Formats: sequence, structure tokens, C-alpha cells
Amino acid sequence: MPLLYLITVLVIPVVLIPLGLVMWRHPPRINSVFGYRTRRSMSSPAMWREAQPFAGRMLMTAGLVGLASAFLVYLPMGHGPAAILVAISVQTLLLLSMVPMTERHLSRLRI
Repeated sequence: MPLLYLITVLVIPVVLIPLGLVMWRHPPRINSVFGYRTRRSMSSPAMWREAQPFAGRMLMTAGLVGLASAFLVYLPMGHGPAAILVAISVQTLLLLSMVPMTERHLSRLRI
């Protein structure tokens, strides 16, 4: 069961790292399905082009820090449900923090 718990904690960062890399290196064109989609990022093609690589870097960073936190939080706490809850909470906060950081970046642009 501890192996299943560890895999559960690693799923979020392992998905975020390649997803962020794709958005950073190969930003999607404006679409209705994939990408950093907020009112501000979709307000113009220039904003969209700026938002995708920035959000991709933020996703990658959240994934890498989340991966590190999975080991720094999960392993010392043991292999129980409390450790999973703490590790996933840290990863969720990292993921959610990318939205205000990307919006702040976009608000500073003169596009």
C-alpha cells in the first residue's frame, strides 16, 4: 500500500512537468480546449502568445517544486493518509498560485 500512496503523490507533478514544457516550448494557438484560458489571456492574440509560455514555465516550476515537496513532505511523515493529504495540498497550492502570477505578468504588459 505505501507504493500506491507514493504513486498517488507523484501523479500531479509528473503530469505538470511535461504539460508545462509543451506549453512553454510549443505554445498552442488560440483554441477552446487547451492552454492558459482566462478572459485576459484570450483578449487578444498578443496576450495569448505571451500567456502560454509564461504559464508553461509556471506549470513546470510547480511540477518540479511539487515533486521535491512530495519527497520532502511525504517521506519524513511516513506513508499514511495524512502524508498524502499534506503532499497533495502543497502541490495544489503550487498549482493554484500560477494563476495570480500569470495574471499579474499579463497585467503589466502594454498590449
